[in-house]
Amino acid sequence: MALELRPLCKKDYKQALRFAVVGMHFQNYTDQPLALQLYGRYFLYTELSRATEVLAAYENGRLSGVLMASFTGA
Repeated sequence: MALELRPLCKKDYKQALRFAVVGMHFQNYTDQPLALQLYGRYFLYTELSRATEVLAAYENGRLSGVLMASFTGA
C-alpha cells in the first residue's frame, strides 16, 4: 500500500464531496438526499476556498483522502 500525496484533481471533487457528507455525519441532521448533497457541496467548497494548502492522498490512482489546511503569518 503506497499513498501518493498530490494536489486534488478536479475530477475527484465528487468523491471528496461524498467523503465530506459521510465524515461530517450530515445524515444525523437530515435524511433528504438532496439536502445532504447541497450541504456537503456547501461545506466542501467553503473549506476549499479557505484553505491555503489542499493535498489529496491517492492509492493506486484512487482518491483515499483529502487534507485541507490554512496557514497564516510568518
